[in-house]
Amino acid sequence: RKTFLDVPSDSLLDFLKTQSQGAFRAKQIYEWFFQKDAGSFQDMSDLPASLRTLLDERYLLHPLRIRRKEESHEDGTIRYFFEAHDNETVSTVFLPEDDRLALCLSTQVGCAYRCQFCASGLVPFKRQLSAAEIIDQILWIKKDQKRAPTNLLFMGMGEPLANYTQVVQAIRWITSSVGLGMSPSRVTLSTSGLIPQIIK
Repeated sequence: RKTFLDVPSDSLLDFLKTQSQGAFRAKQIYEWFFQKDAGSFQDMSDLPASLRTLLDERYLLHPLRIRRKEESHEDGTIRYFFEAHDNETVSTVFLPEDDRLALCLSTQVGCAYRCQFCASGLVPFKRQLSAAEIIDQILWIKKDQKRAPTNLLFMGMGEPLANYTQVVQAIRWITSSVGLGMSPSRVTLSTSGLIPQIIK
């Protein structure tokens, strides 16, 4: 099965047309996914049961699963550990501060840049995360915390600009009115300095 969010919107619309479903169904699906914390297609109760079954057979809704979390009793920081489809581990840090709820997102499994100031550099690079895996970090923590993050920081494991295409696609979903609808000013991308990608 293909991961739902990694499938172009046009492809989803084409599939819905083959099932005699209008474009409004895509809007419903995205709303369930981004806003209503659907854990599966079966949760999307205003879709026909037959369509939910077909979507389940065709797409994987969430590519990650929460494996465990570690909370600091000093400041309430929580590190989430996710398991991907290939059993690789992805970590995300939840940073609460008064009304500000920030997430520090990972973009790669491991990192090839080995910056001396960064612990992520100690983990050998294995692969890029897809846009769906980046977004899933946000959605699972949002559901677990029962509140939406106010700020997103691309400062977790990996060099974001070394995964340029998937990171940009994730940011498009984050800031889209169809997606999470966050203001671009609440999204921060940190880089070790990949100049061609910075210019791009």
